[in-house]
Amino acid sequence: MLSVQTSVPTEGSWAWLDDTAVHWRPKTYFTANTKVTVTATLYGLSLGNGAYGRQDLTVSFNIGRFSVLRDDTRTHRLVAYANGIKVADYPAGYGLDSDPHRVTHSGTHVVMAKYPVFFMTNLKYDYRNVEARWAVRISDSGELTHSAPWSIHQQGRTNVSHGCINLSPAAAKAVFDAVLPGDPVEITGSSPQLGAADGDYYDRAIQWDAWVIKSALHD
Repeated sequence: MLSVQTSVPTEGSWAWLDDTAVHWRPKTYFTANTKVTVTATLYGLSLGNGAYGRQDLTVSFNIGRFSVLRDDTRTHRLVAYANGIKVADYPAGYGLDSDPHRVTHSGTHVVMAKYPVFFMTNLKYDYRNVEARWAVRISDSGELTHSAPWSIHQQGRTNVSHGCINLSPAAAKAVFDAVLPGDPVEITGSSPQLGAADGDYYDRAIQWDAWVIKSALHD
């Protein structure tokens, strides 16, 4: 059995995303500073093919401050909010809209990892090991925010990237310093939507009613 307890009342649900992966998420974002405890009662549970759970597991963690990045590919802006207050507004560039392989996907992404230096390769577009600084990964399909001094004149005006969010060096460093893994990054304005092909972190691309239906607890 899997269960989630929160120090602040939080509506949430499990959902089976495939035959082996089950996620729990709240209907809306967690309240800041919520303590979360996840318990998996697995000892002796039949896992199939003669395998059984070895032990029960419990993990606790605290939700930090509320932070969200809101991006609009049409206005070419990235706006940062902390605890509901707008704290920054940067000109940005997104994926080239006319190329379905380059356009940035809309939907609620999640900060997955941060890299002071990241080397980008895309053989389809003939580039290899291009250095990008202050990179923040937001999907497994190659979408990151990062410093792009080569496109500063396009940032805030037009979209020319290969799917990433291009920022000035100063803006990219500020975003890198501010975000934490798990922070949401909301992108709007483009037609392609974030989905399963973009990796494991597309939970909020699924509407709540559809999410609940994926729960084994749903009748």
